[in-house]
Amino acid sequence: MKPTLYTKPDELPFRLKLDFNAEIIKKIREIPGAKWSPEERLWTFPRGTEILGSLERLLPGITSVPEDIRQNMEILDREFRVRKYSLATRKSYRHYVREYLEFRATLSGEKASQSIREYLDMLAKNRNCSVSTLKQAANAIRFFRNLLSGTRNQETIPSVRNKRSLPSVFNRSETKRILDALSNFSHRLLLHLVYSGGFRVHEAVRIRKTDLDFERGLILVREGKGGKDRFTLLAPSLKEKLMNQSALHPESPWLFPGQQKKEPLSIRTAQKIFEQALGKSGIKRKCGIHSLRHSFATHLLEDGTDIRVIQNLLGHNSLRTTEIYTHVSKNIIESVKSPLEGLPNGC
Repeated sequence: MKPTLYTKPDELPFRLKLDFNAEIIKKIREIPGAKWSPEERLWTFPRGTEILGSLERLLPGITSVPEDIRQNMEILDREFRVRKYSLATRKSYRHYVREYLEFRATLSGEKASQSIREYLDMLAKNRNCSVSTLKQAANAIRFFRNLLSGTRNQETIPSVRNKRSLPSVFNRSETKRILDALSNFSHRLLLHLVYSGGFRVHEAVRIRKTDLDFERGLILVREGKGGKDRFTLLAPSLKEKLMNQSALHPESPWLFPGQQKKEPLSIRTAQKIFEQALGKSGIKRKCGIHSLRHSFATHLLEDGTDIRVIQNLLGHNSLRTTEIYTHVSKNIIESVKSPLEGLPNGC
């Protein structure tokens, strides 16, 4: 974790949290008044500009966070543990809640009383955030506010209007070009796996070797959206490649380990792998790795797979979510006859 200094405007002391590093800990002990708190697992220091300067020189890039924000984030984390929220939801909610609290601390007067609206407006205006991003931020703040207050009778959270866009889908020829664009074995396999099983990117990078069921031809997806587990397809043509990939890093539990073998490949790295493949394929389209999941669902639908089976493979709560693929299925659209052709004598 990044070294974090927790402060409170009018109270002592400074409180520091950081990962263990013997060399740095030795230097921290030399700072006058430094004390280790085993209960909270952090360091405390007397408040003062000299102490602050010493910490900033010792830990370049240290993050300073007000104490009340730290306490609120601990409340949030505790609720996540109780509710067993997925990793993706936890990361998203933590990001938006913390950013909102820091933003709120900069406001005063009427703006402070409308802090949620001001924050969402800042995201929309200054960062040009998408509708989905604004909805994520609003949902995170709503969850946090209701968690603290237990009531909804506070500042109204603006509702973000849904923009229903059709998913970006590759035809089969384009899909093949993307999957075969890279020469790196593990990178190619990752993209093949995302398409062959309809994985979300955070699901794909967190596949454990023990999640592969070669006998049944299934892959266990742990903690998908909403924290739910499900099974999806293990393509027979990938069986040998998956076995080889599993043997590449015997010390790691992950199918696709990151630089630190005990950790999985990062989501951003997986996204960059797709971006590289898309660029090499020569396909000029702005889209992300999630388009392989969209293509998986659309191609299954075009092959005649029952839409409820596709719903289960994708892990959708509602069939309505899966039905959007009927709007982009080439076979379904082509099979429909224009009503013009049914008019007497044509046109």
